[in-house]
Amino acid sequence: MEGVAYNSKWLLSTVEKFISRSKGPLTMSGGVALSSVWPKIFADVFEREIRVVENPNFSTARGAAMIASIGLGYLKAKEIGVQNIKSLYS
Repeated sequence: MEGVAYNSKWLLSTVEKFISRSKGPLTMSGGVALSSVWPKIFADVFEREIRVVENPNFSTARGAAMIASIGLGYLKAKEIGVQNIKSLYS
């Protein structure tokens, strides 16, 4: 688990250098966010606050459904907001 976190940290540092973006909190979603261990490991390795979305299950499926809804004209992108994110670890 720590190996995955350290590899993710290495990848993120490369992305952040490329996009010239400052460090900030990270948000977890999906099944991994349901764990009581994974977010804590990531917070320790990344030395950052890890936030977890409310009801993180199936977040990729929900995201795909939202994108499809936008593409089909049922929703507008501005109608989709981020809400209910809580800080668990820092």
